[in-house]
Amino acid sequence: MRLNRLNHRITFVSIGGGKNDDGEYIENQQVDEFTCWAEITKAPLKEFRERDSGLEGRQETLTVVIRYLQEKPIDTSWRVRFNGVLYEITDLEKDYSFREIQQLKIKRVIM
Repeated sequence: MRLNRLNHRITFVSIGGGKNDDGEYIENQQVDEFTCWAEITKAPLKEFRERDSGLEGRQETLTVVIRYLQEKPIDTSWRVRFNGVLYEITDLEKDYSFREIQQLKIKRVIM
């Protein structure tokens, strides 16, 4: 794995209930789980040519590569914050043979 390609910071965020300073219950509270370095891969040329969705499709779905070993095991119910935008994890693939990387497919959350 080439470490110089891990040049973007992403944050894994869990969404759940919590309490504010007054003790009131709050729904959909975001809690930052951890932050790590990642590579945001580009779409292959063939996929880019075949895509019908135009510019929106590339911005809505990204492929992210991170190191295999992280602070915590990744939960697919978490979200990923990249450049201030929340994405949901749609697919997670781990490299069990070499234990070097994990690949995530993430899709932009539309609220």
